[in-house]
Amino acid sequence: MQSGPAVTTVRAMADWITVREAAQVLGVHISAVPKMIRRGDLTKRAKRPVLDRGEVIAYRNARLAAQEALASERERPQQPKPPDLEHDWLSADAAAAVMGVTRVAVNARARRGRVPSVLSGGRRWYRRDHLELVMRAQAAKRNRVP
Repeated sequence: MQSGPAVTTVRAMADWITVREAAQVLGVHISAVPKMIRRGDLTKRAKRPVLDRGEVIAYRNARLAAQEALASERERPQQPKPPDLEHDWLSADAAAAVMGVTRVAVNARARRGRVPSVLSGGRRWYRRDHLELVMRAQAAKRNRVP
């Protein structure tokens, strides 16, 4: 009769692991596990060993999935998209080539309000027709006789 409870106790003890074992399962330094417990990522019990093996493995799998998702997101470069598809939008490099100046000069003029632009997706976009109007106005100003 005693073999039944002893087996259950051994099995129950195998479900709990120490902080050191949890650090090995998670692949982190031993000092990181108490921080995870304080944050609420893992829960501990009052007796030793303190952590549930299933919970630690589930947390490890969740962390690995999050890391893989972040890595796949980083691998896929996001192509900049213009603000709309109705107009002919140019990047700063293309706008600089049209105007015959550098990219830095085009962006500086846009920040000062001398060249119209739109910020979209963290990039500055220029409409080709607006740039042509600005260039015609500059040419007219240069050719004007006082």
